[in-house]
Amino acid sequence: MLKKAPKLGKSVFYTSKGHPWIQRLVKLGPVQWELLHGFDQCLFQALCIPGIDGAIGSTYNVVPEIAVAIYKTTLERDFEKAISLQERFSSYWISIQGNNFLTFGRYFLEKRGFKMGAPRLPLRAPTSEAISEVEHKMDMYSFNVLTGGL
Repeated sequence: MLKKAPKLGKSVFYTSKGHPWIQRLVKLGPVQWELLHGFDQCLFQALCIPGIDGAIGSTYNVVPEIAVAIYKTTLERDFEKAISLQERFSSYWISIQGNNFLTFGRYFLEKRGFKMGAPRLPLRAPTSEAISEVEHKMDMYSFNVLTGGL
């Protein structure tokens, strides 16, 4: 596992669906490595693992406000607030399940005012039906992308 972990300078970015693998990487990896977690829906949980220095997630750039708030409240050890924010962030993540994260990321970034241009193939813009379904779910969860989820 350690030989296959992609290095970014002195950093290691690792995406795992299981925290035991992340804990093993922390325990066995060189102490000088900066360890960045990559499983979006577990940001708070990952930041609670000693040795995790930060996170890179494909959905964080769409709603950075809530991702940064989770990070800061976890560092401040305000776990009640961090858990609440993580649950709120989960509303975004759950809403786009079954769809391509990247195409919806582009869609929501455009909605937030960022010019994105056409997606590179093989990606395609989400269909109007998929947009309606996702936006309905987000309304149901009261998650507002335009405010960064806060």
